[in-house]
This record gives sequence, structure tokens and C-alpha cells, in this order.
Amino acid sequence: MTKIRSNYHALIAVLAVGTLFLNVPNASGQSGLVLKPLEYNPAIKTFLKANPHYEWGAGTLDKWGQADTLELPFFEDFTAESVYPDSSLFADNQVFVNRNFGVKPPSFGVATFDFLDPTGSPYRTLQKDLRGGGDTLTSQYIDLTQKAGQGLSPADSLYFSFFYQARGLGDYIKPLDSLILEFFDRDGNWIRVWDRAGTGFTVFDPVMIRLDSARYFHNAFRFRFRNWTHYWGNNNHWHIDHIYLDSKRKGGVLSTDDYTIQTPPSSMLRRYASMPLDHFLVDPAAEQADSSIVRIANLNSSPITALARNEYFVKGNLIGSTNLSDNSGVLGAFNNTERILPLPDLSGQFGFPLVVDRYYYVKESGRTNPAPFTRNDAIHSTQVFDRYFAYDDGSAETGFGFNDLAGKIGQVAVRFELNKPDTLRGVGFYFTHNISVVGDVRYDIQVWRSIARPGSEDDLAYELSVRGAYHTGEINGYHYFIFPEPVILDAGDFYVGWSQGEDFNLAVGFDKNGGNLFEGLSINKDLYYNVGEGWNLNNSGDLIGAPMIRPLVGPEVPYTASVLEQKAVASKSFLYPNPSKGLVYIKEKAGIKTEAALVYGSDGRFVGEFPVRSSVLDLGALASGTYMIGLRTDVTERTWQWIVIE
Repeated sequence: MTKIRSNYHALIAVLAVGTLFLNVPNASGQSGLVLKPLEYNPAIKTFLKANPHYEWGAGTLDKWGQADTLELPFFEDFTAESVYPDSSLFADNQVFVNRNFGVKPPSFGVATFDFLDPTGSPYRTLQKDLRGGGDTLTSQYIDLTQKAGQGLSPADSLYFSFFYQARGLGDYIKPLDSLILEFFDRDGNWIRVWDRAGTGFTVFDPVMIRLDSARYFHNAFRFRFRNWTHYWGNNNHWHIDHIYLDSKRKGGVLSTDDYTIQTPPSSMLRRYASMPLDHFLVDPAAEQADSSIVRIANLNSSPITALARNEYFVKGNLIGSTNLSDNSGVLGAFNNTERILPLPDLSGQFGFPLVVDRYYYVKESGRTNPAPFTRNDAIHSTQVFDRYFAYDDGSAETGFGFNDLAGKIGQVAVRFELNKPDTLRGVGFYFTHNISVVGDVRYDIQVWRSIARPGSEDDLAYELSVRGAYHTGEINGYHYFIFPEPVILDAGDFYVGWSQGEDFNLAVGFDKNGGNLFEGLSINKDLYYNVGEGWNLNNSGDLIGAPMIRPLVGPEVPYTASVLEQKAVASKSFLYPNPSKGLVYIKEKAGIKTEAALVYGSDGRFVGEFPVRSSVLDLGALASGTYMIGLRTDVTERTWQWIVIE
């Protein structure tokens, strides 16, 4: 039986009168907690930390940093799994490619413009009253003199189209900020052909521009987007998607022969993004979501019969799948909808951590998307069952904390639930690298068995005094505080958070699309705060999403990430490739021989000691994930490095 859920009207694609996707309510409420825009990009920082020898463009650019001249059609929808644009299509890597900041984009990836350089740091010292150029996205050279051997001219109806969104899940844009599009003409000049002034949240609006002047029909044509912005860091966001340049297009009709997957699939869990497998298995029926939801879109001017299916794998073994014929239905022109697909039975699964690879596909009945519109027909994601509970998906669109604490006392608590008694070993905080957070601020990590209702008192189970917002020893962006003494907890609710006695914003990560993207945007009801007058349930319409705090439960954790990082030493020895399929090569310092490798999991647990033979380390037996590798040498010097096993 076909299941289709659609909750808005047909989409209009004519630029002059329409927009593409729905707005998000911008409610506001009174709360002691506020969102704090990011000053850095933690996703890029984490990527570069895990890949210290990464070189953008390696393998696609020549020795002068240039790619081959491109031919029509030109198309890019930013759906590749990378934080940077494709170097075969673009000449710079300043924008942030992601699946998180856009709200209902044409396809599931966007390019985000801000005031951060390719390392995720501000271009210059932040000054809120100054403005200037931010990111630039410049195409490689494109030959507009011919297509498939046939000459081109302005009579060939050549159009450039794209979609743009202001703000999305990012932060506000000021009226004096702007997004600019320029074309490179045959005389070597950049010509402004389009711009938009700063505004509040917008849907993804389509733009279609005809190349009607001979000045653009040369063999070194380029286009570039630029944003003009205040010097505010990871703020003032614009998002671009679905760039398409080709001939023989009809003016005023944005239609493309493209059907897309529009958003990543929803969590397999009913209330968490991730949870420990042993807690899930206590009551799988209660914890597993009823279904998996993925949004698909039709960018064609005609209705299509859209088919959808999915597959689930654990360690390469298929554990569930559906057929295209099981999920079929008409999808109107310039429209989108949610497709509801069944989930596999996980009750017999075991292992730690358990990673479920999820693949989703969309197809039109009787037809396959033509080139170049094939990359957005499929999406891969993972569902992780590790040792932590998480409401977030690992992406921090902003930070949160207190603002203007009049009494200089503030507490934050996030509610979790144990399905069985367990041992709390620590808690992970996602700190957002905000430079305005003073390095020596003091606060306490706190764990409560219960927080006070009227007539009762807090039941504080543990408290750990901390100084400074940690940006070292991170695991996928999280800093884990491992408790010296474990905290024994009964089944049921418990609360994790922090307490502070000074007026500052700790800027803990906040995932704006976490947990409730497919269930209707709603205020987070697992978040509490106390500013000295008793606990309050979050009522702020701005705090829609998930606080990025993860309690770690289960067996003893012998090492914390920070301990491992403190063992690291400066060295020219390093492991490659990273990520790796299993075989890892070691580039050793002169005169040093590597004897063995000590391997730790991403949570600090010791996995084992692996032999090194002829500078080769075989990690093929490890499950996919992130590991800390310690190299033991004949001179006892030890080098530590994170590595990702695919």
C-alpha cells in the first residue's frame, strides 16, 4: 500500500510570482536561555582535525591549480559528502557545503555563505560595525563557444538558474548585507547580473537569467557568487542550491528533468537521534520510530509517478529493504512530499557500536533521471547505536546559553531516560569555539536524579567543577568529561547539564534540525533552566531543536579524549590514507621503526594492540568508525593520531 504524506500546496516555480518551499515559523518566547551565533565553523574544524593532511583539489587540479575547461551542461547541487565544493567545478573552497543549514532545499545539499575562511575561522578580527566581502564561489572556466561540437550564440536560449535562501537554519541577515552574482565576459570583466539585499528568513527562491549578450559567449566564461556581510563570523547566512547552466531552455520556465531527494531521512528512533543498543533492546517497540520519512521533490513542469525505496545494512549484510513498487504515487509539478517507508527489525542485533547503513532511492516510473541530474536520486546516512544518548545529529547550527544573568546564577538541565539501571561514566559537551567565551570561566557539570517540583528539592547525583570551554580532546566535535567516580542510576528519568555563578554564555552547541524536523517544528520540552527562582520548562520559540549534550553510560571508560590528546607529541610520523578502508601506511621519522599500534575507540576504550609490518598497519578487522592510534616505536616515542575507518 502506498503511503504518501504531503502538507503543503503545489510549488510555483515562475520567478516573478513564486517561491519554492515553505516558511518556518519565527516564534519568540521569554526565557533565561538564548541562542548564540557561532564565531567559527565547528564542522570544518572537526573535519580538518581528523584529516590533518587534507589538500583541497588534490587529483583534480593541475600544477597551476586549474581544472580542465568545462563544457555544457553545468550542474551542481552540492550533494557530495564533503564540507567543500567540488574542485573540478569550482576554483575556490570558501563556502561551506552541508546538509544542515538549508530549510527544504531543492535537493539535500547546499552551499552556505558566511564570513569564515576555508579553515572555518573568521577572515579577520570580528567587528560588528564593519562590513566587507565574505565568501566567494567561483566556477572553473566554461566553454560557451560550443556544445557537443555545435556553435553557440545568444540565439540558443542559454539560461543560468539557481535557488537561494536567506538565513535558513543559520542566523539573521542585516539589510545592508547582500548576495551578488557576476558573470565573466570576454574582455576580462566581472559583470554584476543579479543581487539581493539582506532580509529575514526566506524560502528557497528560484532565479533564472538569460545570457543574451555575445560578450559571454567565449571559451573562458565563469560565474561567481559573493556575499557582502558584516564581520560577524558564522553569521548572516545565504544558501545556494541547484545551479544549472545550459542551452535550449525555455525562458521563464524553471523546469528541469529532475526529481530529487530533498532532505536526509528521519531518525530510526522515536525520541533520540542515537541511544545505546542495550537500552533500545529493553523495549524496541517503544523506542523505534513507526517509520522512516524522507522528503522528495519534483522540479519538472509535469506531474510524475514517483517511486521510493530503502535498504538497511549492518556490517555489509542486508537486514531490510523495500521495493520501488511498494511506495508509488503521483507527485505534482513543482511540488514535494514526504514518503513514509518501513524500518527493519533491529531486535536481534548486537555489538558495540552498532552502525546501520541506510540507503534511500527515488525514481520516476518508466524513466531514469537524465544526466546531469542523477546524483540527488539517492542518499546514504547512518544510524548509530553507541554508548551515549543524543537528541542531536552532530551538527551545530548555533550555540546556546545564558544572556544577561541578573543574579549571576544559572542552571541548565536536559532530561534523558534510562530503560534499565545503568552507570553514568561521563558526559559530552559540544563547545562551539566561540572566542568570546573567556578561557578561565568556572562552571559545574551536574547530574540530577530529579529536579525540584514545587514543594521538593533537587536530587543532585554528581557535580564536577570545570574551568574553561574545552576545544581540545574532542571526538567528532564533542569534549567528553569522564567522571573519576561512576554515577549509579536507576531506570527512569535523569538530568544532565551545568551550573554557573557568573554572567557568561557558555555557547554549548545547539542542533536546530535535531529530533523534530519531520514531526512539526516545536519547542524543545526536554530542556529546563533555573535562574535562581526555580526550574522552568523551556518556553522559548527560538529554542527549537536539540541541545548538544550527551551522557555516556555503560562499562568503564579507561581513557578520555583529553587524556589521549595530552599524550600526543609533535612528530613527522603520520598515518595515511585517512579515511582508510583498512590498510594504513605509516610515514615514519628518519631512524625510527614502528613496532605496534595501540588502538582506542572514539569513546576512549582500549580496542587492542595491532602489529606493524614493513610500515603497514592492517585495521581491516575494525568496524567503521573513528579511532585514536598510538604508534609504539623502537625508541619508545609514541605518536597519536585520529583515523577514520570506512
